[in-house]
Amino acid sequence: MTVDFEEWFHGLTSTGKQPEIWDSLEDRIDIGADFLLSLFEETNIKATFFIVGVLAEKRPDIVRRIVEAGHEIGLHGHVHRHVFTYKPDEFSTDLSANLLAIKSACDASIQGFRAPAFSVRNNMNWFWEKIAESGLAYSSSLFPIRTPVYGAPDAPLIPHMRGNVAEIPMSVFRIAGQNVPFSGGFYFRALPYNVVMHMTRAMNKRGEAVIFYFHPWEFDPNHPQPSGISRREKITHYTGLKHSREKLRRLCHQFQFSSLNEYMPVTK
Repeated sequence: MTVDFEEWFHGLTSTGKQPEIWDSLEDRIDIGADFLLSLFEETNIKATFFIVGVLAEKRPDIVRRIVEAGHEIGLHGHVHRHVFTYKPDEFSTDLSANLLAIKSACDASIQGFRAPAFSVRNNMNWFWEKIAESGLAYSSSLFPIRTPVYGAPDAPLIPHMRGNVAEIPMSVFRIAGQNVPFSGGFYFRALPYNVVMHMTRAMNKRGEAVIFYFHPWEFDPNHPQPSGISRREKITHYTGLKHSREKLRRLCHQFQFSSLNEYMPVTK
């Protein structure tokens, strides 16, 4: 169970590219955070929270609350910028700022990183080199699908090593030779729950764990919809918000989950 811990305006492609306006937008992180932490406590789930650095700077109290609840903390970029837009040294600077923000908020062992919007491609070897240089042990950034915004369709489907770093890719379900996403975000919200349940059980029966991912804003159905966002954003960001809490609650009661460092123990 993983959470990409970000504000609603970090997750929108349009507002996410405009950090200069973030302070003027409504902060709503508590709504989704309260729901997730309460549900995880109720179902005895320990998750991995990949946290945006500027959010940790603004709300260190929530970071400490996550740690005190026994969840793993990881990094999600300091300003939620797509990794493939960085030069290697620029990414190192962002990674250092993200790590400093988390360390300033809490005393936790940080081992993992997830690229904002899964913005890593299979041939970006410098990315894993920079992750290793930072002292981290794993990444969970590859998504083996093709979309207009992100994806690495040629990536391996199972956890594997990239030099000294473990890469834990997002789960996909193979149908007729195609990789079908289902285990989080828009895909989880848009698909009928029984389809998600069937795919999860089928993979579990083959001995495969399923990596789920969610965002706090997905459980805040009334968060704002700015004017001027694209049609694609209206679909991918706002579809299924009305029933997302009910679906996640069912999932958490039907399946067992762990944090990534418990699923694939890694130490650095």
